[in-house]
Amino acid sequence: MTVNTAKLYPYPTVQYIPLLTSTVAEGPWTPPPGWNRPALYLGVNDVDWREMLRRTVGLAMPPLTLASGELLLLALNMRPLELKYRGNFVTVATASAPGWFQLLRLNQRLFYKEQIIFEAYGEDGSKLCWQSWKVNEANKR
Repeated sequence: MTVNTAKLYPYPTVQYIPLLTSTVAEGPWTPPPGWNRPALYLGVNDVDWREMLRRTVGLAMPPLTLASGELLLLALNMRPLELKYRGNFVTVATASAPGWFQLLRLNQRLFYKEQIIFEAYGEDGSKLCWQSWKVNEANKR
């Protein structure tokens, strides 16, 4: 799968910070009726976040122990291929994957802005969805 990177990264490559991620869980997912669109969710795996995911999208996430400063990114109906950070934005290049979920962990200590917008793009470079995340000192510890 190739992604149209020219649309995703208009600035010189050196201006982007590649974000290292690790997959916590992934697999097929039976979305609730009407949930055929791609979506991103961000959280720190607290009880409220897990309950919101269970009620909203029907996914039961187990409690996880996160390392200091880690953040969880849940991608629905797509597979993240790479994440790159610049300024207030994280660009998430994805491949289409209807009925699939992928939960990633990443380090938010690299974020030097307070408000970060995660934007997911498809193979053709079109924006699929976005989600914002407020970084504060407590989240970075």
